[in-house]
Amino acid sequence: MTPTTFANGSRTPRALAVILLGLVLAACSPGAASVAPSATAVATPSPTAAPTVAATPAATPSASTAAASGSAQPDPAIGLKIASPYKLTALDPALEAVFREQFTQGVGAFGSLVGVGGRTVTKDGKLVGYVFVIGFPAGMMTETAYQAMLTGMQSSMGVTFTTQTVSGVDVATGTSANANVGVMQNGDHIILTLTPTAAELPTVAKALIDANK
Repeated sequence: MTPTTFANGSRTPRALAVILLGLVLAACSPGAASVAPSATAVATPSPTAAPTVAATPAATPSASTAAASGSAQPDPAIGLKIASPYKLTALDPALEAVFREQFTQGVGAFGSLVGVGGRTVTKDGKLVGYVFVIGFPAGMMTETAYQAMLTGMQSSMGVTFTTQTVSGVDVATGTSANANVGVMQNGDHIILTLTPTAAELPTVAKALIDANK
């Protein structure tokens, strides 16, 4: 079983995941490549409005995504697939550079322990979202830690998650002021999906789950 194949705690993974989700949202917002938010602002636990995840032209694939953005760990998104009508492509190089820098600043010493890989999601040649896979050390992301992570995300971002069962997998979905977020757990991996429209979120999640069973 590969890390991205779906199968039916502590404060550290919760805090890291909250920071990572903030970094993902910040990096994927319009203008992120030129104006990068500070790691301190991203990690603040008080509720903030998430930046808009705008649908823009699909990014040109970049070979540099073979290594996890900002991490010494292998890219946990390698081998990730998605079912039709969606396709996965590499992140735009500028976006990837911003995310790598913010990730390194945001998680500090933990950057060498956590692997992160991101891809754009396209349909009919148009960008419809992003997917990020976060790989934690073995045994770190327990069910208790995962639930604590979701609670931390809700309180830090002002998002209320509801759980949907998609193709047999529980997916926590929520909508902030400007972003739609889906979160799934696969062992020690967390899969984050962001789409500009709420209606697209469950279909993207289903396409990911179905393609990786």
